[in-house]
Amino acid sequence: MNPFFLPLPERQESAMRRDDMIHLLESMSLRDREMWIHREFMNGNVPDSSRRLVPIVLRNLQENGSGVELTLWVTADYLSLGSDDESLLMPMTPLLAQRLANMLGCSLPTPRMVDSIWEAAELKLAPQPIPPGEKMVTIQVFAQHDQMIKSQLAGRFPGPEKNRLIAGHKKDVVIIPELDSLKNKVVIYGWHQLSGLPIQPVYSGHIIWYADYSHGIRLVWNTCLMNGKSTSLECILKNAHLGSALSKAARPMTQTAYPTDPELYPEPGSPE
Repeated sequence: MNPFFLPLPERQESAMRRDDMIHLLESMSLRDREMWIHREFMNGNVPDSSRRLVPIVLRNLQENGSGVELTLWVTADYLSLGSDDESLLMPMTPLLAQRLANMLGCSLPTPRMVDSIWEAAELKLAPQPIPPGEKMVTIQVFAQHDQMIKSQLAGRFPGPEKNRLIAGHKKDVVIIPELDSLKNKVVIYGWHQLSGLPIQPVYSGHIIWYADYSHGIRLVWNTCLMNGKSTSLECILKNAHLGSALSKAARPMTQTAYPTDPELYPEPGSPE
């Protein structure tokens, strides 16, 4: 079960660097920002930590009373732009996150997956909340929180982190069975403390185009192993027994993805 990588182009030496990205994105509307992020990501301006997929194993799932072991491949860190040396963790709306997932053969995680990723993580970081305010949705605060995490890593874990599974430093944008009844909402969960308890319970109170500094996007490869045999993650999520177990919910999923319609972004100039 060796790690492998998202199917992205190799990063070019001429690709934009962290500080230049921050300066450029500060003046963009939300929709323009996410269109630009999408282009950069698909052009390969992505560090290894955000393209590397590592295996995690979920045990004791049940199907018709029989034990099931499920192996998933997940990105080693939340999605970033930039180089290994100068990257920027990039909160995104589910409109963009799902679009990237669709193009790369991936899914967003469920709450149960988020718990399992935290349990498996070699590097567990304590959450670092910033006092709430209107600027928490801005690139300025995204960059501030990113730098806080980099300082935290430098203090505790010297050396390269790109090959290690890391968790605890962001909330996850997740999928849950209720997506089929929620009207254009984003669902967030996680931000596990070092005790293992998440700060953020499953929450669906924000509009679908909301993203603040605390949100992170982690991708899960759509092909997984069930008791050693290759299968589709979507099939697992829709399975009557395994879907509910994998979702920490009373029922399996019927909808496993967010909408990606760009018309769902707010009009330029409207409050974000």
